[in-house]
Amino acid sequence: MAQLLNQEMQIFLQKFDTDGDGRISMDEIESFLKQNGNGNTAGSGANGAMTANDLDGNGYIDGPEEIAAFMNKRNMAQLLNQEMQIFLQKFDTDGDGRISMDEIESFLKQNGNGNTAGSGANGAMTANDLDGNGYIDGPEEIAAFMKYAKDTWKGINV
Repeated sequence: MAQLLNQEMQIFLQKFDTDGDGRISMDEIESFLKQNGNGNTAGSGANGAMTANDLDGNGYIDGPEEIAAFMNKRNMAQLLNQEMQIFLQKFDTDGDGRISMDEIESFLKQNGNGNTAGSGANGAMTANDLDGNGYIDGPEEIAAFMKYAKDTWKGINV
């Protein structure tokens, strides 16, 4: 199988394939997640990765198609995470990792939407505070807010 994988895929495979059998098991994904600071969700993350990428149902991510799919999804998640961090920094002025109504209003005032900053902040919070805790926090809410901000505030660079 190694001949079928391009060099980038082989390098990617080596990050996970700790036993060297040329395929990625659920245990190997879980171990990788734990080693890279994702210990609390390693089990569910490994299960999700396996479910999404084990196309033939044999319990392994193996073969060029499965490895390529796993690479692309993992790379997309990393890019989204980087984009979310950059987006979060634009709003999260107190650095607590979440976005408050005041922070949205302040952002809107500073970026040319002062007349409607209060109602804009209220609308954003109402639409994106999915758990109702008064903050936009967590990956799902931040991703939803990113889309909302880009779709709603077209004249503002978000």
